[in-house]
Amino acid sequence: MAVGGRICPHCKRYTAKEARCIYCNHFLGPEWLVGIQRVLAENGLLATNLLAGVCVLVFFGEVVVSMATVKPTPSVMSFVFFSGVDWRVMMRFGALGTGLDVSEPWRMLTACFLHYGLLHLGMNMMALFDFGRALEPKIKWPRFMVGFIVTGVFGFAVSTWWYGGVPYSSAGASGAVFGVQGLLLGQMLAAKDKAFMSFLWRTVAYSMIFYFAMRTNQAAHMGGLAAGIGLGYLYGLEKRPWHRERIFTVLAIALFAFSVGSLVYAQVHYEKDMRAVLERHALPDDD
Repeated sequence: MAVGGRICPHCKRYTAKEARCIYCNHFLGPEWLVGIQRVLAENGLLATNLLAGVCVLVFFGEVVVSMATVKPTPSVMSFVFFSGVDWRVMMRFGALGTGLDVSEPWRMLTACFLHYGLLHLGMNMMALFDFGRALEPKIKWPRFMVGFIVTGVFGFAVSTWWYGGVPYSSAGASGAVFGVQGLLLGQMLAAKDKAFMSFLWRTVAYSMIFYFAMRTNQAAHMGGLAAGIGLGYLYGLEKRPWHRERIFTVLAIALFAFSVGSLVYAQVHYEKDMRAVLERHALPDDD
């Protein structure tokens, strides 16, 4: 056993203290990062765990802020359904809408991690883990992370263009989740899988059902799905994906850090943004 080696978080074998694992050839990065990867990747879903963790933490923050600031104080049961969190709290955490989707485009990123209620969060997280288990081990966590964030932002960009800037708050990970489904569809398309069309129409049908039943953001769903199919197709065409692994690892870490930073930024600039929203729509500053 080599002195100074470490456990690879990908294949779980003891490897030399090199930039890449000598067994699975995965890029390891600095030692502190390897430790974090090993803890988060116990189930093989590093990116899925990180993304879901941020969504859950942000929703907990939404509930705490709602209970402390919204008057009259909302009941616990109000947070269960899709419209439980007050729109002003959603705007504080980085939701789209009320004109800020154009003047503050970073909200297209933060909105991917916000949810209006426990049911909204739960449905998206179940879908994320379902598709994450099917896809992340295959394309590895950096490409999965990049795919989730890029397709989620693209979905909200399409939504802003389609609706011309919605006058109400809009948020949720569903556009990115449909993007993850698109990644899987793109892989199937690249492999010329005969089940591609069946899976595609089933995905579109689910989106339509949710739209008519719950008035979900259909433009964000379809935008994320289209972006996911395109990106997944490119992933599927890669002949030597490990050659770009370091690039995707750096990109994934940068995008995730920017996502967290944007969520913090939304809190810092909350009061300024809310004054602009209330003045634009002549809304009262309290219930």
